[in-house]
Amino acid sequence: MRRPPPLRRPAAALLVAATLLLGTAGPALAESSRPTVDPSAPTPTSPYPGPPPQGSAPDGSTVGGDALDTRGLVTVAGAPAPPPGIDARGWLVADLGTGAVLGAQDPHGRYYPASTLKTLTLLTLAPTLDHALVVQGTTEDEAIEGSRVGLVNGGQYSVDLLFRALVMQSGNDAANALARAAGGVGPTLQAMNATAERLGAYDTVAGTPSGLDVAGQSSSPYDLALIMRQLIADPYTSGVLQTRTADIPAVEGRAAGYQIQNQDTLLSTYPGTLGGKTGFTDAARHTFVAAAERGGRRRRGQRHLRGRPLHAHRRERPGGGRRGRPGHRRDGQRRRPA
Repeated sequence: MRRPPPLRRPAAALLVAATLLLGTAGPALAESSRPTVDPSAPTPTSPYPGPPPQGSAPDGSTVGGDALDTRGLVTVAGAPAPPPGIDARGWLVADLGTGAVLGAQDPHGRYYPASTLKTLTLLTLAPTLDHALVVQGTTEDEAIEGSRVGLVNGGQYSVDLLFRALVMQSGNDAANALARAAGGVGPTLQAMNATAERLGAYDTVAGTPSGLDVAGQSSSPYDLALIMRQLIADPYTSGVLQTRTADIPAVEGRAAGYQIQNQDTLLSTYPGTLGGKTGFTDAARHTFVAAAERGGRRRRGQRHLRGRPLHAHRRERPGGGRRGRPGHRRDGQRRRPA
């Protein structure tokens, strides 16, 4: 495949990307101009056989500049070739400080995001919910599909703890509880999509607060980098992303308390990591977004992968009992973790 021309005027592209990344509102949208989800359609169970739909701004332009209007590789002039062995279908690397896109592959491909969509959940709800508010767990939280942190019916959990469980353990039960605290799943999704629109993240359509697959749900390498930049800029959400451990309280007669750890292994293995979010579903495969600082420069990257799923090891609960592996039911049948 012929390589698209590099960005010959990185300063101009930087200005556009930085303006959008800093949260400047995009053009007004007609009600029908944005893609939508279709909950009545069959749940996607595999990746797109070819490239996913390509996103654009409501006026048809390409967010970040025309050079990003490609399904292939794009880099700034003079940049070295990407290292060999990259099997991600879509990815983007950008300067966190300036917003300059340094390199990308299919930057506006509208992929299934899996749990990287939880970054938008955090960005949307952190400014609006009282972090000290206590939310009671429900049977719906206990039964939710996919990865769970282990909320139980009758348990008492602060919003602050739920945010950390959302990111650290990719808890779909935490996403469900946070949505309930915000008025329900419907209002939460409306707020998430409004946040994406304000950022100019036009490739992103939220259909679940957890990232579990639903027809039409999407995000792109560009948009997830956009969202991550906002999270790193805010002291509270940046702190949530960097939390290493947290304690889930005991529920008398139901569950012992236990500690959870952050699933982003880069926090302990890659010096300068500022935070990240992993994801996996059958349709999305592996997804990831992260930010790091080296030599005084901050970069963020996002990727969508196709490959074998990663299986989490089982973990013993303090006080006895065993939690199921994330993404598996207790009867051993495979779920679609997010």
